[in-house]
Amino acid sequence: MRAAAVAFYGAALGLLLVGLRELLTGFEENRCSMTYMFEYPEYRRVSLPRRVARLYPAYGLYLYGEGLYAQETRALKLTGVPVLFLPGNAGSYKQGEGNGNRRFPHRLNGFSWNHVKRVDGFLLSDWLSPSCDAARSLGSVALRKAENMEGGVHLNVFTVDFNEELVALYGGSLLRQTHFLHESIKAILRLYKVRFSLQQLKTPPQSVALVGHSMGGVVARALFTLPRFNPHLVSLIITQASPHMAPVLALDPYLLVRAFFDLIDAQTRQV
Repeated sequence: MRAAAVAFYGAALGLLLVGLRELLTGFEENRCSMTYMFEYPEYRRVSLPRRVARLYPAYGLYLYGEGLYAQETRALKLTGVPVLFLPGNAGSYKQGEGNGNRRFPHRLNGFSWNHVKRVDGFLLSDWLSPSCDAARSLGSVALRKAENMEGGVHLNVFTVDFNEELVALYGGSLLRQTHFLHESIKAILRLYKVRFSLQQLKTPPQSVALVGHSMGGVVARALFTLPRFNPHLVSLIITQASPHMAPVLALDPYLLVRAFFDLIDAQTRQV
């Protein structure tokens, strides 16, 4: 009995020492690229059709801007390439909460896409680099890099407000967010078509690039499960730390989350 007690306390002490050693010396390398805001960020709300606003009163669509660029785009006179950021579970449209910096290519419209992809003739890889602060970093860095490029090429960065819902836990929220994302993409492209009709834009963009963090990447893929969705509206999907295989916690009592993932996988196999 005494020997068993000694062995037990010895093992417990050993585990404690291993834990203390890991706590004091086991620092994980920070692989995130630190970015800084150059000027105060602004988010201009984009008006949606009344039907959409009535169906999704808790959601919103915003255009990111800062400094002089924010002043120039207050009238929504856009000339850049549209990119839409999607926050993840309980994520804010203002503050990128992502700490994953891996980007996964997705197969769209019969092509094998990678992160060096041309959208409307411009290389997105020139702007989209791994970062810990997703939404604001994407917008700020994209604006600054465009200043050093010839031809006035730049990105118009939009972001979706999903009301910080716990989308990883409830399948109903996933489906609702997917439908709102579809409406947001159409609203974004409509902004460019208005300028084209007024002869203020030579060639309006026909598609949007999506950048999704965590569950935002899953919602982006889920677009292709909608029966009335036109796949040509999305030219590229970049995801950061998205659980593509299965939900992290399947707590939905009606298994809507699991069914949602199964539907996405089935649709992906058909592409």
